Amino acid sequence: MREFFKGWRRKVGALMLVMACVAMLGWVRSFPFDEAVWFPTGKRSYSGLISQSGFLVWVSFHHEADAQRAPDFFDWQSQASLGTTPFEDYSTWKVLWNWNEFSSISNESPGEQQTRWIAPYWSIVLPVTLIAAYLLLSKPQEATQKKFTEPISDEGA
Repeated sequence: MREFFKGWRRKVGALMLVMACVAMLGWVRSFPFDEAVWFPTGKRSYSGLISQSGFLVWVSFHHEADAQRAPDFFDWQSQASLGTTPFEDYSTWKVLWNWNEFSSISNESPGEQQTRWIAPYWSIVLPVTLIAAYLLLSKPQEATQKKFTEPISDEGA
């Protein structure tokens, strides 16, 4: 078994396969549960990662007023899924760009700015799985030694 993990390709491939499995777990878990992790990014701003209905959403908030302070530390929230996608209920938001299931939207109200970047889980799981499969299943390259053919000098003899 140790021979299988000789070289960097197989080790990185195994690590990427674990990452793909974790992303797949998040993908499957995003359907029955809506979850979010929030953390401060400044005095009046904070960001978060939301897992919702097969999508990952990166959220960035900025508040002008001190009353709307950012959380002091990490905050994690979980609730039963509402069955909505990140694209619903955003009819008043400004669409910065949208392509297929990838998008970026923004909402500005007095004293508050919010931006969301949305990506489907499959866009993470598929490429990472394919790269892991390539790294794990490709044949390892044989190590070749370079032979030096420099003549031995006769000086000093």
